Amino acid sequence: MDTISKEHTEKLLQFWHQDKSNEQLFLDLLSSIARTESYDLIAQVNDNAVLTSCTSINIHASFIQLLITSRDHTATAVYLDKYSAYLGVWKLYFQALSAFIECNFDTVIELLSGEVLESEVAYDCALILARTQYITGDINSAVRELTPFVKAGRNSGAAGLYALCNFDLGNYPLSHEWANIALENDKHNIDAILALASYFVITQELSAAEEAISHCLQLNPTLGRAWSLQGQLNLYRGDIASALQSFSSATTYMPDHIGTWHLFAWTQLFSNELGQAEAAFSKAVNLNPSFSESHGGLAIVEIQKENVDGAKKLIKLALRLDSGCFTARYAQSLLLEREGSLDEASQLVESILQSESYIDSISYKQLVQNALLNMANKD
Repeated sequence: MDTISKEHTEKLLQFWHQDKSNEQLFLDLLSSIARTESYDLIAQVNDNAVLTSCTSINIHASFIQLLITSRDHTATAVYLDKYSAYLGVWKLYFQALSAFIECNFDTVIELLSGEVLESEVAYDCALILARTQYITGDINSAVRELTPFVKAGRNSGAAGLYALCNFDLGNYPLSHEWANIALENDKHNIDAILALASYFVITQELSAAEEAISHCLQLNPTLGRAWSLQGQLNLYRGDIASALQSFSSATTYMPDHIGTWHLFAWTQLFSNELGQAEAAFSKAVNLNPSFSESHGGLAIVEIQKENVDGAKKLIKLALRLDSGCFTARYAQSLLLEREGSLDEASQLVESILQSESYIDSISYKQLVQNALLNMANKD
């Protein structure tokens, strides 16, 4: 925390105690408390007499925003109830924002879905609803919610999230376009930067990807998706040690992302960390038992552990879930090699590595293919 800013906040507090009717001073004080995260001072400014006599929506909005940011959800609920008359149409927005910060996504959707919103709050509420829909996996609904505001040329918040949604839907050129539009208005829009980083990874523009990922992590060092992209970038380059570190950070900050656990497991296989790979593949299976590739990955682990029967069962399960399962087919090639069918195993590996891949989409399979080829070239 900035010591000078903290001192400045405390001086503003002293001035305000001497002139509590000065609304601009009060606004400056609330802003300074938020900027310096001096949440211990909130109790000193939560003056009922001052707040009751104040009709400025800006002051009440700033105060409730401060309570929400401080994650004092009880005080937030009390304030929303006590001063709702001063908040007007913004009460709904702050109720939704508070629920969003608490990760009560069902409440956000219940509050905002189907609402005919006042124009004054429509954009802000739509952005919260769209982000909630995105987080909960309803990406198409998020796009529909954002589209009117994007077309109307509203600020970069909508454009950045719109870009990220379209990337996840596979609309890569559209994602790239809107990410750049968002960044024209706000060069630190993290949604837009993340969309560009993802785009550069799939198009294998590695230097541009590295720059965008670095920018993301400067803005938010705990952003799991950025760490996952960094791991993918390292894996592309065959830098297994760095990939391990990146995926470790990614799974720490984004523990429920199945694709990252799967890539982490593959990277651990490459570095002969068999126990860790098994644990990571198992984590992926627990997150989604229907994801065939994780079962195929566990089959590879069982082969390394000399458990051929166990591996065959897992291969059968993986292929039943997806007849084209990459890891299951690779596991089959390992079994063929163990049985002495070297030519057949080699042909199967070749067919796996040469199998069709989408020209505009890089899946984890392609990352693993690239890493396998890099490792083969080093042998």
